Amino acid sequence: MLPGRETPKAARAFTVAVISAVALVGSVTILSQSAVADEGSSVRPTPLIVNGKAASITDAPWQVALIGPRSGGGDSKPADRYFCTGSLLAPDVVVTAAHCVSGLSRSERKAITVIAGRTWLNQTGTGEVAGVRKALFALRPDGSRRYREWSGSATWDVALLKLDRQLTAPVIRLAGSPEAAVWTPGRKVTATGWGVTSWSSARVSNRLRTAAQVILPDVVCRRDNGPSYAAKTMVCLGGSAGSSSTCGGDSGGPLFARTSDGFRLVGLTSFGDYFCRGNLPSVDTRVSGDAIRSWVRQKTIELSGVNPVGTEGEPGPKPDYCRVPNLFRRSKSSARVALGRAGCTLGRVEKVNRRGYGSNRVVGAFLPGDWLAPVGFPVRVAITR
Repeated sequence: MLPGRETPKAARAFTVAVISAVALVGSVTILSQSAVADEGSSVRPTPLIVNGKAASITDAPWQVALIGPRSGGGDSKPADRYFCTGSLLAPDVVVTAAHCVSGLSRSERKAITVIAGRTWLNQTGTGEVAGVRKALFALRPDGSRRYREWSGSATWDVALLKLDRQLTAPVIRLAGSPEAAVWTPGRKVTATGWGVTSWSSARVSNRLRTAAQVILPDVVCRRDNGPSYAAKTMVCLGGSAGSSSTCGGDSGGPLFARTSDGFRLVGLTSFGDYFCRGNLPSVDTRVSGDAIRSWVRQKTIELSGVNPVGTEGEPGPKPDYCRVPNLFRRSKSSARVALGRAGCTLGRVEKVNRRGYGSNRVVGAFLPGDWLAPVGFPVRVAITR
């Protein structure tokens, strides 16, 4: 049960009910990223959204910020009212996460300000600003919304915003059916947003930030989320070294991949670990999957006359990875062999007291089984005394 990625500072109506994080994957405890860094292992956080790598809007020029209304008519800065993000699919159509706007009334949605072309949220002399005319959600045949929160997850977590004017910022296209190889497991992707850089922070980043991610096998998120993970509408991802993650305020933001025909949108930031730990997977809306892509395409054409789906992009070569094996209950020597065969190495070993497992058995690991780590990555484990 994992929480959405909207900002914790979002005003009253600009929030979604979320539940606490899960700290177990299968039966193997996942060791916290901070503990690894503090104890001087060879694993080091990379400077991404959580831990902080600054980006420019030129890195994701289609990205927009969703800004709430001024509270009580005050003159608060945009960063104080920022709550989610989105991407331009057409000059006057934004795609974002449904949970960002589903709880708002029509008048509250129309009070949203959309900012494009701005690296620094509070640099008001830059970029473009538009209002929102209406929001569209995918509907079932009976007229009810397909978007649903369940066990802390969100399925069909997608919405379209029709703007009150056309913007001149570039648009991004969804990966089309012929481009499915762009977002298969092992593909490098990028997430961007103005979200918080620490789970305990209430202040979002004034400057756009970026996180390099990798598409993970569905089994990683299914094991972490149970039956609430729906591969048809969700995509599993994480930092390959277990050290980067999106966080609060990044909801609705783009997950994009490079192709021979430009960048393609493959996901929307949806939900993840409450503590934004990089060694637990995050889940994005599978916006380029057949089900959601078809709806987005149809509605974007109806709203703006623009087909937002690509067809000719080819991915580059897929990197080599170590697919972390299941280490639970293995001995130290067996874990070393299994990791070596997979292309990883055995990292720091921590001795712990754990009854019922016998001695010299793996009961914890820094990365869960089936995670795609860099070749040679030292996987830290906890072994019973």
